[in-house]
Amino acid sequence: MELLDDFKTGQSDNIPEGIHRALKYMVENFSDELNLDELSEVAQVTKFNLCRNFRRRYGIPPMRWLWVFRVLLAGEFIKLAPDWSLTDIAFTCGFSSSAHFSRSFSGVMKKSPSSFRRNLTKTTGVGVANAARKTTYDLMFQDNSKLVSNAFNRMLTQQYLV
Repeated sequence: MELLDDFKTGQSDNIPEGIHRALKYMVENFSDELNLDELSEVAQVTKFNLCRNFRRRYGIPPMRWLWVFRVLLAGEFIKLAPDWSLTDIAFTCGFSSSAHFSRSFSGVMKKSPSSFRRNLTKTTGVGVANAARKTTYDLMFQDNSKLVSNAFNRMLTQQYLV
């Protein structure tokens, strides 16, 4: 069973309840505009305790964790549909501006979103014209649980510091 499945069913051992609630909320609402006040309310802890516990567990504060998660998710979307506009992918993943998306993506992935897509199309041979638009649209906007799961699993199994 994947980490996200365990996580959603409450079988995630060793994660404090407040962090568990905050993570679950972030994963389920990644495309919404979230803030620390909202996360601490969901976690039922103070902002200070949420940040302190997140930092202890993941080495980064919760909002940074969310940004990194969004970047990893954007990478999954780019792999799925390299012909989609990077701006559309940015907004789908919850970034409020293309500039913030580009800075965050470059910080985490060590290359710009455009370079990431260019390298992907070079190595896989997938070109802009080869993507199946209906299928990618459905995955991106209707049933994106597999992409979210991929990004979540990468986030929990690797350390991403921006």
